[in-house]
Amino acid sequence: MTHSWKHTNRNRLFLWTAVALILLILPITYLMTLAQSLVLGDPTEYTFVANMLGIAHPPGYAFYTLLGKLIQTVVPFGSIAWRMHLLSAIAGTAAALFVFGSVHTATSNLPGFQNREDLSIVAALFAALSVGTAVNYWQHAIHANPHIITAAFLLANLYFLTKWWAAADQTTKRPNDQTTKRPNDQTTKRPNDQTTKRPPGVKN
Repeated sequence: MTHSWKHTNRNRLFLWTAVALILLILPITYLMTLAQSLVLGDPTEYTFVANMLGIAHPPGYAFYTLLGKLIQTVVPFGSIAWRMHLLSAIAGTAAALFVFGSVHTATSNLPGFQNREDLSIVAALFAALSVGTAVNYWQHAIHANPHIITAAFLLANLYFLTKWWAAADQTTKRPNDQTTKRPNDQTTKRPNDQTTKRPPGVKN
């Protein structure tokens, strides 16, 4: 009992350490490379439209506009453009956390990982950092754009679907999942099942 409790606590500590690493490495990486002023092109449009609550080019990006206005209003420091870039960094970090959760949940339910929680956490950490520092993903996490928000929603959906799959998989498993057999499953025989014999002297 004591050994199991210590093992569980160690895994929990390892898990939160991995999450802390993601929350430390990715935000610092994004902030160090974050655009400091307006980025010409669509990012400028998104920043301007969010500030005045206008309508961007089709499809309009209404949700992103409202989210941008919120971050411009709530964050009390930095230029308006920098705050919009910050929104992308926040979304990029959140999306990487969803990658971590998806991989950790999936690998924890695989046969080879069920008793190796540490390997599951390492795999999830590697996946999150690999996605978070991928070139195309990284560039969208450091300037104003709605695509990183879309990626965050996509990865959030993947995470919740993975959690649902894991929960369903656990509930459908029967204890000692084996082929159901009837007690003493043998060919049914009648008591004293032998060839019927006629009494002596009886002829056909």
